[in-house]
This record gives sequence, structure tokens and C-alpha cells, in this order.
Amino acid sequence: MGSRGRTPGGERKTRRTRNPYLFRGAFECCLCDRRMQGQWSHGQAYYRCRFPEEYALANKVHHPRNVYLREADVVPVLDRWIAAEFAPGRIATTVDALMEADEERDTGVAREMARLREKLSACDRKLAQHRAALEAGADPVEVTKWMKETQAEKSAAEAGLARVGRSPEKSNGEDVMKMVHTLGDITAVLGGADLEDKAGLYRGPGLRTRYHPVENKVRAEIRLDPHRKFNASRGGRVRVRGGT
Repeated sequence: MGSRGRTPGGERKTRRTRNPYLFRGAFECCLCDRRMQGQWSHGQAYYRCRFPEEYALANKVHHPRNVYLREADVVPVLDRWIAAEFAPGRIATTVDALMEADEERDTGVAREMARLREKLSACDRKLAQHRAALEAGADPVEVTKWMKETQAEKSAAEAGLARVGRSPEKSNGEDVMKMVHTLGDITAVLGGADLEDKAGLYRGPGLRTRYHPVENKVRAEIRLDPHRKFNASRGGRVRVRGGT
């Protein structure tokens, strides 16, 4: 117990900080279709898929006991791939895709807000009915229980409406074009980005990656459409150590 408190010198021990992973939850192992887990080793981020030998034999899966992938081998190639989508010959197509995804997001937000408003109206009607039942002589204990449940539903709907209403404002194609041109070399911008911001960038467009340890390749896909399932035949394939 003493070791968890102050040190003999009187200073508190420094808590360990969480190691940053740019691709938390984004890597899948193509041998077993499971998500790879982050592991920090020798000051670098790795992603590991551990598959006990007895499981591999039982499931007739040819899988090494451990599969490792170093994050630093993927990031530069992935950044160059993303930056290529903003090259002069590709930027118009990329911006159009971004605007289409943004339009779908707005439609989804509008639908959700309409659903929550209808929920609020339904709760108000229920509360009015409960009060009428109470005035008509219904059991106060039972009616109070109903009112608490309905009020809880109403509060949840109000919180949801407030959360959805804070969605980012819609951009237009010209704004995105200007922003990209202002940034300049996208590869350099990505290379110098804050780790948390960069992790958010990878998560935002739905980055999915599958590691092929036998081929030593990563297949990456960015899905601007959040409803489209991952398609192994799409995306870019890159060699993560040596070559491209």
C-alpha cells in the first residue's frame, strides 16, 4: 500500500501515459479476420495478432503464433497515398466525393433530428395522459412510475437532439479547394501533424486496413460512404518494407 503512495522523497509517482496508436482498431489480420491489437515495444508502436497454436489447429487455420506489423512502416506510404488524392489531377474528383459524403451526412442528421423531435412530442403526449389519469383517480404510485419513465425518455431525446445539433457546419467545394491549396504539400502536412489529430484524420473517413503477413503487404481502404461495407477488391495495396 505504501508503494502506491508517496515515494521516500515525498514526491508522487508519475502515472504512465497511454501510448498513442494512430490505427487503433483499424488493422485486421487477413489470416484469421480478427482485429490486431496495439503493442508498444522499444519505443515504437506495433500491431500484433496472437493466435494460439491449438486454436489454429482446431480451426484449420495456417497462422503463426504471433504476427507483428510496425506502425512506422505503414504511415509514410499511407500518407503519400492520401496526399496523391489531392494532387492537381485528382483533387476535383476527391472534393466531389467529400461533398457527396457531406451531403449524405446532412441528410442523416436531418432524419435523426426529425426522429428525436417526434420522440419529444410523443413524450409530451404521454405526460399529459398520465396527468389526466392521475386527476381521474388512478393509483398515484403507478402513475408516478409511468411519469418518471416517460420523463427519462424525454431527457434522453433532448440530450440526443442537443448532440446532433452540434454537428459541424456544412462546407462547400470551393472552401475545401482553398483549404487544400493553402496547406501546400499535403505529404509534409501529414508528416508533421499532431498524433491525436492524425489519428482522428485516419478514423474520420473510415480507414480500414488488412495485413497480409505472407505477402508482407497492407491493403488499405478509405470509405467516405459510412454505409458501404469494406470491399477487399478496392483500395490500395502497398508493400510495407521495401518497395511500394
